[in-house]
Amino acid sequence: MDIPGLNFSFLVLSIIKIRLKKYEVYNEHIESFLVSNVKSIEKKFQEFESSVTINSEYPDDDFYQSVVDDLAEKHQDFSKDFPQHFRSSFLTFLFSFLEKELINTCDMHHMAAENEYPVSDLRGDELEKCKLYLNKIGKVTVGNLQEWAFILSIRKV
Repeated sequence: MDIPGLNFSFLVLSIIKIRLKKYEVYNEHIESFLVSNVKSIEKKFQEFESSVTINSEYPDDDFYQSVVDDLAEKHQDFSKDFPQHFRSSFLTFLFSFLEKELINTCDMHHMAAENEYPVSDLRGDELEKCKLYLNKIGKVTVGNLQEWAFILSIRKV
């Protein structure tokens, strides 16, 4: 949609892309941190096992088992549990971000185009309101877009 003196679509898309890039960098940092910790734990385990092999008569079997258990638990945390928690939370966050940006886009369109109905006057949940607004008022058929189907599939998660 072009509004005199302003390419509205380009502006909105540029702002969203900048924000998404920051989230992408954040995601890469967290994933790197998790991988780094897994490697560090594996290295500690190898070093510990090497020290036990060199000193084949390890003085305390309980101590040995507690160290192995501790490292195994940390490995499970950083290789399985923490990544799963982070990724599911991050997906929820990104979905909320997308929903908020769609609402903001519809609101900005409403103000700029000075049309009769804001997105908040429509029925349905936030995504349905945005879809209806974009289809009827913004003249953008989002329901046929492959990305819209993807958005709806994420919503089910």
